[in-house]
Amino acid sequence: MLSIVKIDGEGEKEIGLKSFFERYCPNASAAELAIFRQRAAMLQAPLETFQEEASNSLAVIRLGGEYFGIRLEVVREFIQISAMTPVPCCPSHILGNLNLRGEIMTVMGIHDYLNVASPQRAAEKAIVIEVNGIVAGVAADQVCDIVQLSQQQISPVPAATTSSRKSYFSGIAPYGENVLGILDFSKLIQAERLVVNEAI
Repeated sequence: MLSIVKIDGEGEKEIGLKSFFERYCPNASAAELAIFRQRAAMLQAPLETFQEEASNSLAVIRLGGEYFGIRLEVVREFIQISAMTPVPCCPSHILGNLNLRGEIMTVMGIHDYLNVASPQRAAEKAIVIEVNGIVAGVAADQVCDIVQLSQQQISPVPAATTSSRKSYFSGIAPYGENVLGILDFSKLIQAERLVVNEAI
């Protein structure tokens, strides 16, 4: 490994790390030299390495008293629900349709499918998601945050989680003093209980 340095007006010349340490850190201990070498190696790591460590961008929402993360790659936008038209003969999780700048979009509630308490009043906020060509609004009690998580911060879903709920998560992560369940919308949006295929 070589470094280029400027020494006492002699111009630029290549010197090895060993001679660099001998010249500038003559009294460094073996432990200190090991630390210096480790730091030098870290500084030479490609930028992509650090970008990959924080590549999980999540929107954080609250449903009931729990927090859930939605990967930003499936989020189109966050909206305020001002007017929603009920859809006749649909299950209770289909909250209604709304006109989003000329596009008719269905808004659904997923509280029951995640076993969290449903709100006592009509939904006021929603996240517009697009997964596998399906665009839908997901009602949220609160849109809380946007966070960046490294892969090391994400843990597998605990085995004690109920099987029906576990299948909708891709992992969990700490969120302040709470736990953040990371939703897998590619699975959730295709759940049999969420699909409406009855003729009206």
